[in-house]
Amino acid sequence: MLNCMNKVKINAWINIFLFLSGAVVAFSGFALLGKSILSFIARDSWKAVHNFAGIIFLVFVLIHLTMHWTWLKNIFKIIK
Repeated sequence: MLNCMNKVKINAWINIFLFLSGAVVAFSGFALLGKSILSFIARDSWKAVHNFAGIIFLVFVLIHLTMHWTWLKNIFKIIK
């Protein structure tokens, strides 16, 4: 079982990776929208970066939700 401090550190790292992968998804999404100063990079490359970052983002969202599952269940009990 993880002690409280380890959980806090792990949660912090997960949040950092969530932010970074989300930022890459957003940035590459804007780059895919059309003409930009980043058009010197091939569109297929942007798609690959966008898809990879999206998968990483989804994995970290699932890990984050799993870590906070008890909290989520308790919130939904209160709402009922």
